[in-house]
Amino acid sequence: MEWMLIEAYCAMYYGSPRSSEPQPPAESTPTEVDLWITRQAYEFATAQNTCGKCGAGFRRKLSLATAYDVYNRSDATWRIGVAARCRSWRRHRSTALVTEFRGGLQFGPLLSVS
Repeated sequence: MEWMLIEAYCAMYYGSPRSSEPQPPAESTPTEVDLWITRQAYEFATAQNTCGKCGAGFRRKLSLATAYDVYNRSDATWRIGVAARCRSWRRHRSTALVTEFRGGLQFGPLLSVS
């Protein structure tokens, strides 16, 4: 049980070795240029393609969301999720995933979800 006391004393001087939630490193965030390139690429892709379910064109609005791989399960440090909806009355959703991989952007295919 002495190890509990040692850990408590060390935490007082050096800070807690266990954090409640892991934080992404400061350099692992997508830059404004990364987001701009992603938006431009998928705006072009949705303007040139149609929905895989109904054949209707896509709406102009894209949604971008950033996620971090805080547990370092792969070489990718962050991901950008892209979502688009078609113009039909059902508004089918299509998504794609963009990852930062070894210093570059890796674009995923735009796939129908619903």
